[in-house]
Amino acid sequence: MSRFLIATWDGAGNLPPALGIARTLVERGHDVRLLGHRTIAERCGDVGTRFIPLSQDELWDAMDDPADFEAEIRLLIDQVAFGSAIVDDLAKELNREPADAVLVDCMMFTAIDVALASGRPTAALFHTSYTLFRGGPLVEMFTPGLAVANARRAELGLPAVERLGDIHDACACSLV
Repeated sequence: MSRFLIATWDGAGNLPPALGIARTLVERGHDVRLLGHRTIAERCGDVGTRFIPLSQDELWDAMDDPADFEAEIRLLIDQVAFGSAIVDDLAKELNREPADAVLVDCMMFTAIDVALASGRPTAALFHTSYTLFRGGPLVEMFTPGLAVANARRAELGLPAVERLGDIHDACACSLV
């Protein structure tokens, strides 16, 4: 039996793939922990994982105007992709209870770096097209976070990257 830690967040399309992978791993006799926002605990259902809540209580509920696209993008960048709360929680959980492998949502760039720095095999889970993260508007949207990612990578003893896709490329594998 292997111990897996899956780190995900409360996004519209990212949870079903993470839950499907978790369910399959549990069915094959593995121990699986799911680290995520409390808002997804109910949707996790009974797939046999142990749910570990992130300390970041509010995410989308903290927005003043849920229809404000620019505010949503800022929240995604500041709190999910490069936010310190998720990073700290993942590091804390890996220290509390080791994992044999870590699966991290592809949009959680600095959380992927924490998993990589832990020395554990790390996979990036793409819940959308892989090519969206290789160039184009989505990459341009996240590029301002590159400086944040590289600062965190320096703290973790990881080398700087030239582009965010390099973080995914450093993983043992990518699941699309």
